[in-house]
Amino acid sequence: MGIREGKDETIHFRDEINKTIMEYYEICNAIVKCSSHAFSLFHDFQHQRTERCVFDFKPEFNVGFIRHDIDHDPFVALAMARIEAEHGIRSSYFFLTNDSMTFHFEDPDRRRKALDAIAEIASLGHEVGLHYDCVGEFLATGKPFAESIAEPLAWFRDHGIEINGCVAHGASRIRKLTGRDTFPLELCNYQIWQETNPEPCEFEENGKRFSLPNMSLADFGLKYEPYFVRKDRYLSDSGGLLWRTWNKQHQPFENINESSGLDLSKWLDNPACKNEVLQILIHPIWWVRSLGVEDFYYYGKVRPLNHILADRVYRTW
Repeated sequence: MGIREGKDETIHFRDEINKTIMEYYEICNAIVKCSSHAFSLFHDFQHQRTERCVFDFKPEFNVGFIRHDIDHDPFVALAMARIEAEHGIRSSYFFLTNDSMTFHFEDPDRRRKALDAIAEIASLGHEVGLHYDCVGEFLATGKPFAESIAEPLAWFRDHGIEINGCVAHGASRIRKLTGRDTFPLELCNYQIWQETNPEPCEFEENGKRFSLPNMSLADFGLKYEPYFVRKDRYLSDSGGLLWRTWNKQHQPFENINESSGLDLSKWLDNPACKNEVLQILIHPIWWVRSLGVEDFYYYGKVRPLNHILADRVYRTW
């Protein structure tokens, strides 16, 4: 992408940033030390609710799942996918199609360009999945839950992109639309599935009545939800903070341990990680400074790398 607006913006602290910037290839060099896979290599998850998880499996070796949630820019995701492919890394890329990604999918021409980029990601050997915000979309627009899943799945599949998994979006608009000070866990998007939510409940929020769960993954040809795939350790760059960690099956919305000084290489080399399942969540939008792009989309607007927003979008440890 070329810079299309904001050329008059001044560069903010670029010299200082260059001294401490964590290049994405350094992350790749650390990741290749573990056995990294896309979720698609383990589609035969044992579907049963256990104390550990819902989608379980018994690995015969150390497994690292690399997941990317794409909330803003499919083209930045493609840049990251190319770097990973050069390192022999296979990841799973989950694409949001509403909320902060509405711009790329509401117009047929922009949607085609986004889908072309996503198809190229798949062609590099990565997995593509759906990042969904059914609850937020319903509260904001009244769009039926099933339509929020079926419509984007049709876009992907009609474009020749195979989809087997989906992962919940932690949409901030859910908190705002319900007037909560903190995120309402009972309305987290993964609560919509019968497979992941065993406790049906009725709700009335933002003038709308609904029940959760109200759908099955199987009805949409979906085989798993990463938040409920076995994980012994979980590492995330959510919010641009490197890193946040969770142990065992605690969900990221429930139990946050911030580890801002963590050395990823040393963490992966820890003997305690052997024969375990590690999930790593990396958002490409936080890494725009090191992905070789000239600008990026943020909530549907193009931002140049010398925009003040990029100082927030990219944070180092």
